[in-house]
Amino acid sequence: MIPFIKKSLIASLCFFIGFSILEFIATQDFDFFLEFLGLEIIGSIIFGFVYTLRYGKKSEFKFNWTNYSSTKLDPPKPPIVIHENFDVKEINFNLFGYNSDWFDCDVFKGDSYSIGVEFHSDYFDKSCLPADFYADKKLESEKVKKEVWHDWYYIELDHHAAGHGHDFPENRDLEDFIYHNNKVIGIYECRYKVKNYKTLMEVCAETASLSVRPKVTKKVCFFKEHLKDFTEKVSNMPLISMELKQYFLTDFINDLTILKTKKDKRTASKVTHYDSKLIIKNAGKEIFEAKLFSFNPNIVYISSFLLY
Repeated sequence: MIPFIKKSLIASLCFFIGFSILEFIATQDFDFFLEFLGLEIIGSIIFGFVYTLRYGKKSEFKFNWTNYSSTKLDPPKPPIVIHENFDVKEINFNLFGYNSDWFDCDVFKGDSYSIGVEFHSDYFDKSCLPADFYADKKLESEKVKKEVWHDWYYIELDHHAAGHGHDFPENRDLEDFIYHNNKVIGIYECRYKVKNYKTLMEVCAETASLSVRPKVTKKVCFFKEHLKDFTEKVSNMPLISMELKQYFLTDFINDLTILKTKKDKRTASKVTHYDSKLIIKNAGKEIFEAKLFSFNPNIVYISSFLLY
């Protein structure tokens, strides 16, 4: 059957059934229904023709109740993002008495450094779900007026939108744990704050004690013009080992600045990022990473990894 006629008949039948039911409910007179049956059939056919003429090109019906699908084009899929190593330098150590919590974000003050702490574990407590949250330190220019604490951090739990401006945590047990932690102050759904870096790390440690394979990634971002200041601060961290201290004082800046970058490759279906990074390992495990990106090679992205 010609698709247009088929759609018209379906629309006519739907209109006839709906109108007849409403008419019978309103009049409760079967004789009245039969008297005007012919007019209703003609009217339904006209309605089906006009409706299909007006809207038939916008939708496609399958009458066996199996499918209704729009003929509008689906939105384009986002391109696949992949990473390829371009210029990567590895520095390997076997550090004696290494403390995995040696990297101290608390030494970076002011607006020259952007600081964040990312927590992840494969399973949290009895939930059998991953635990994920991210905390970032507010810059001096972003701080709320009359804020009691000087170095406060925002914590944002991994979540999804629940509609009407509300958010729902991906792991409800994790939110219950954070919510009842007396070191943390609630702000809004899935969002909290702690008064300083020390308190944040205590919250991370408490969460890690109930987790399987917990990992904390400490992140610092800054312009290359502050590279010397960064290196001095790192080399003076209280828990840094002597070998790491010596490396940062003598070789780190040179190893980082000689890295070359390559412009990302973009097509409609794929984006390829070419990674340029300096990796420091201890006993074969990555403990520190410094990255440069081609879109802005004057910014340094630092990650230090803490495994409990």
